[in-house]
Amino acid sequence: MAAASFRRFQSLMPEIGDIVMVRVVNQDDVGADVRLLEYSDIPGRIQEVAEFVLHREEPAVVIAVSPLVVLSRDVGFDDRFLCSQRYLERSFVIWVLRSVARDLGRDLLSIQVETQWPSYELLTHRRVLKKLPVGVSPQVRDSLIQNLAKIRLDTYRINDPTLLTPCPAMQTREDCWAHALTSQLEANLKRSGKMPRDDYLKAEDLFLKTPSNDVGVIETTTDASHALTVVGIESKKGVVYKALSMSVENGVDEPPEIWDGLLEDFAKGEVPVTVTVLWFPSYDARNGDVSNFRRLIFVD
Repeated sequence: MAAASFRRFQSLMPEIGDIVMVRVVNQDDVGADVRLLEYSDIPGRIQEVAEFVLHREEPAVVIAVSPLVVLSRDVGFDDRFLCSQRYLERSFVIWVLRSVARDLGRDLLSIQVETQWPSYELLTHRRVLKKLPVGVSPQVRDSLIQNLAKIRLDTYRINDPTLLTPCPAMQTREDCWAHALTSQLEANLKRSGKMPRDDYLKAEDLFLKTPSNDVGVIETTTDASHALTVVGIESKKGVVYKALSMSVENGVDEPPEIWDGLLEDFAKGEVPVTVTVLWFPSYDARNGDVSNFRRLIFVD
């Protein structure tokens, strides 16, 4: 795929002071080489003597742009969250526009230009057709609406987004369950005031404490219950947290209103619930057990 396929913005390069999402690709004694994920994966450098995690995706601030993009990890909590939120929203936009490009046999950049680099807010607006630029062709409009209609949003919103870890991790099929479980437990702990907002649970700790096969794949989500409710998961600050209980709802074929009713029942009982899912149609073609991960309820 061409590098331009990964551009999230119309501009080719960030400016000094911009906070961008980077991925660590190499580490040495005096810093790390990174790729700027929102700008065609262009190379950058963090010149700091510090501990880095290979392949980690995290926000960094641009302190120089020539001859090489130089960045610093000295980014405040709020700015880290806003950068991560923007990156995830722009990833949603990219997914939709790539689907349009594939349907029409065109390249992504041409779709981005024709739609004038649409925002997440525009594509999720209930009157998106009226918000599109006048020059967008009927073919692009039709494909855009069709692809947006394929995405199911099963979301139980919490009006406090800082509950979520402000730094997304690069997940694989083998470890995505650990990120999902720790994120939900962490949000509930913070919501109930049992965990400070600037601390985070380690998904890798849950991964190591949960019985799995040779490649780290678990048979069912409930395999992690013992680690979460008995052993506990360590946080970045070294504190061990546990869930009082954990239940997994596996009603994959149930209509959304059944799931919504379940959440409402929990909410009426003042039980902390964290469920936020962006469900893409490609997931349906994978193994059925993947659906378990969108049916998680924690009681912290």
